[in-house]
Amino acid sequence: MTLIERLEKEGFFLTSTGGGCEAYCKNFSDGSYILLTDSDGDGIDNIEDTMIMGFYDSEGDPVFTCGNELVF
Repeated sequence: MTLIERLEKEGFFLTSTGGGCEAYCKNFSDGSYILLTDSDGDGIDNIEDTMIMGFYDSEGDPVFTCGNELVF
């Protein structure tokens, strides 16, 4: 199973983040969500190799992001 197949199995879906960029998203019942992109942060072309993950609250504010660096 590829990473993309696994993400989709776990409820992630491909969404536009604006400006021609895309991410895999998973929404939670409290309005928070996770976004996953490749390490460039603008798409999913290389998501099988490297990625950035962001967890956002229901207002869309970042709770934390991680990838090449960890930000709280």
